[in-house]
Amino acid sequence: MTSRPSDISTPGELLGSSLDAYLRWPIVRFVIIPVGLRKLKASDESTTTSELLVQASESFLIFYSSVVNGKLWCPDCQDVEELVKRTFEPEDAPPALIVYVGDRNTWKSPSNVFRKAPWSLSSIPTIIKMKDGKEEARLVESEISSKLESFIKE
Repeated sequence: MTSRPSDISTPGELLGSSLDAYLRWPIVRFVIIPVGLRKLKASDESTTTSELLVQASESFLIFYSSVVNGKLWCPDCQDVEELVKRTFEPEDAPPALIVYVGDRNTWKSPSNVFRKAPWSLSSIPTIIKMKDGKEEARLVESEISSKLESFIKE
């Protein structure tokens, strides 16, 4: 496996020789599913960071805990799940991808791929707005309940 260059901290910093190594760095074991009618294709395993960036170049990334025993294991993710569905399911809603960050032990590990650049997540749920393949803004945890509607319209 190719290691990700340590000097890259955001998707916008993909420059020079670092780009090739970065694009070959795989994200391990995450699943993306389309929300609503706007479908963006992705495989369920071995999807690379570059594929995720391409698919989400003009959309929203919704980072959730994985589903365990039929529900999201994270209580904060459960709290916003219905709001997120209502927001992104309508036909005229912006495109969004759900990214599952892993089970509790996987997420809590400091080596979790989503805790590192370019995502640098510290909490879930997190919603990242992408524009031109770069992060434009993000909402984290309780902000989602109070600011999601205005966030998607900005």
